[in-house]
Amino acid sequence: MRQPRTAKQLAAELGVRPETISRWRRDPDLTRRVFDLIRDRLASEIPDIAGALIEKAKGGDVAAIRLVLNLAFDWAERARAEVAVGVREVTLAELDGDYEPAELPSWIDDQEQDSA
Repeated sequence: MRQPRTAKQLAAELGVRPETISRWRRDPDLTRRVFDLIRDRLASEIPDIAGALIEKAKGGDVAAIRLVLNLAFDWAERARAEVAVGVREVTLAELDGDYEPAELPSWIDDQEQDSA
């Protein structure tokens, strides 16, 4: 359960007016920064969380089994996803290494030069 439960309670806890909380919620830059902090914190915890989930699944927890299988099949589907590159189809499995989206255009250019 979320604590504090209301924006008014959160405002009181932080020593700000409830309107400030509302303004913060509408600020896309603040929202992005908060999600960045959450993502960074979770990144270091994911191996432990995944390990605990797998152990629960191995122990017969049906909800954990279902979640592990859903995650595994979702990951496999993403790995098979194809990216259209001109007239050539490139699967994600063909990408050597980890590429950021911004790096893909140069990778595509390299592939086209290699095949020419």
